Amino acid sequence: AVVSTQSTGSSLKYVVQLLSTIMISIILLLLLPLFSHGGKVREFDWTVQRSVEVVAGRTLVVMTSNHEIKVAPVHVENGDTLSIRVRNHLPDMGITVHWHGFLMRDAQEYDGVLGLTQCAIAPGEEFLYEWVVDENPGTYWWHLHSGIPITGHDMVRGFLVVHAEGSGHADHVNYEDAMD
Repeated sequence: AVVSTQSTGSSLKYVVQLLSTIMISIILLLLLPLFSHGGKVREFDWTVQRSVEVVAGRTLVVMTSNHEIKVAPVHVENGDTLSIRVRNHLPDMGITVHWHGFLMRDAQEYDGVLGLTQCAIAPGEEFLYEWVVDENPGTYWWHLHSGIPITGHDMVRGFLVVHAEGSGHADHVNYEDAMD
């Protein structure tokens, strides 16, 4: 039988292209975990403002988050993306949010230390804190920073609980019940 070299050349070229495509696909699948994380995006929306509240039997004007003095704990799993939009509705002071105990690996710009790692969120402005949580499981806390000392009832703060990656614990938090 006579075989055309032209047909053999195009078949070989096709096989080489096919193998190249398969090799590239395998390499991309192997590299994919390096560029993505398996965690969920945990989104929160906080508005900081002054509210009139009764605290320990006294009527006070205090800073609140979403009109609450008692802020529900934030629950995340290690590897989740934490996404918190903070709106500053205070008329006369800039603020930041600092995450106590968090090392903020590869996310120092979100550490919230006023004047050191972040400029203040000006009155009427908002800022999106968004990073992948890379911390040991445990209970941490967050609080506001501002240009003046904030203490007592004026200190907006809350807990941030990090659960082990893949534990599913952060998925079973009822934030309405957590406030009771």
